[in-house]
Amino acid sequence: MEALTQRFSQQSKNKEKYVTSPNIFYRKSRKFDEEGLFSERIFGPVRDFKCKCGKLNSEILDGGKRCEKCKVLCENSNLRLETFGLIDLPFECIKPTKIKNRLRKVILNVLSYSKTLLDPIRNDNNINKSRYLGISKKDNTINIFENRKDKNNIYIPMRITGLYSLIFCLKYIKNNFFGFQEVQDLFDDQVLMSHLKIIPPTIRPVNIINNKQQYTEVNKSYISLIHLNKSNEILKDNLYVDEEDWNNQISLYFKDPNFENNDEEIVEHMIMECDTETAKYQYHINQVYVDLMRMISGKEGFIRNNMLGKTIEFSARSVITCDPSLEPYQIGVSRKILYRLWMLYFLHWLIQYKNVDTVWCFENIITKTYDENKALFNKFIDWMQENSEGKVETKLEASNEK
Repeated sequence: MEALTQRFSQQSKNKEKYVTSPNIFYRKSRKFDEEGLFSERIFGPVRDFKCKCGKLNSEILDGGKRCEKCKVLCENSNLRLETFGLIDLPFECIKPTKIKNRLRKVILNVLSYSKTLLDPIRNDNNINKSRYLGISKKDNTINIFENRKDKNNIYIPMRITGLYSLIFCLKYIKNNFFGFQEVQDLFDDQVLMSHLKIIPPTIRPVNIINNKQQYTEVNKSYISLIHLNKSNEILKDNLYVDEEDWNNQISLYFKDPNFENNDEEIVEHMIMECDTETAKYQYHINQVYVDLMRMISGKEGFIRNNMLGKTIEFSARSVITCDPSLEPYQIGVSRKILYRLWMLYFLHWLIQYKNVDTVWCFENIITKTYDENKALFNKFIDWMQENSEGKVETKLEASNEK
């Protein structure tokens, strides 16, 4: 109950950030739904220092204030590039990142098994297959077992049919058993997630073409999760009462002195239903992370398109070819490329050593091509080679003297 109280207090603090509507626009207008994925109330105003209703529209007078009517913060529209939203998850799921915990094999085993819950054909073959969470008496390790016959292990009397039942059993071990640091680390390392972050709307835009909404794939995954929340509202209300009852049943089981010889187990239809729903949530969460990786990586991703794809000073692009006349540690660059790469050095040489003014440089060098200044640039290259060789020889002689 304490964990449940903390979760509800956390939700009340972040209530303004939770997205609850799968709609992007209102039906009869082009305004964003205030509870949707592009809400101005959650992510910030579309127009600089103007709220949705227009009541606040001054940077000086209203900047930083929240409108009492539309609840939109009067701030810069760049806020929509920085603000994250949240989707509440009724079931705790695993973050689709690399798990470094010692229980990694147990979690991956159940995750691979829980995929069959979404496949009716495979599900019928595996629904009666028993899996139990057990603790070894020899080395206190936790693992998954297909039966409860081995008396060298202590088993939690609940059939593991998916991720939800696994997390429930691990929570019971954490609260009622001592000396299992890997279980405590699993919850402390935030491997489990009770809500999913929504990236800022500017990164995942929506377009209207021929009265049809076109948006990125990650928005579709977010909408699927919100629809799933809508369908599970009744299940969420009855969930926590059942958890307390299951905890009491497990506690009564271990209070029996001969519990090792007791083959009874907790079999509830609600547990299997929660496992099925958790598998759906885990599938869509994994899909969100896949869509995000597609947005970031690749030739048209954010990194290569927006950062590496921009023009960089003192850089050039060319095709690499073989040249037998070069040594393995040498590279040949054409003088046309050097003309642009060394433009600043070329201009400095002209002004410093040829007594040329900046106006002449602009008219005759910067605005001209290499072919038009070929003779003059070749003199600069010869001067660079002579002076660089002299400096190198001087440094070598000085080092030899020392």
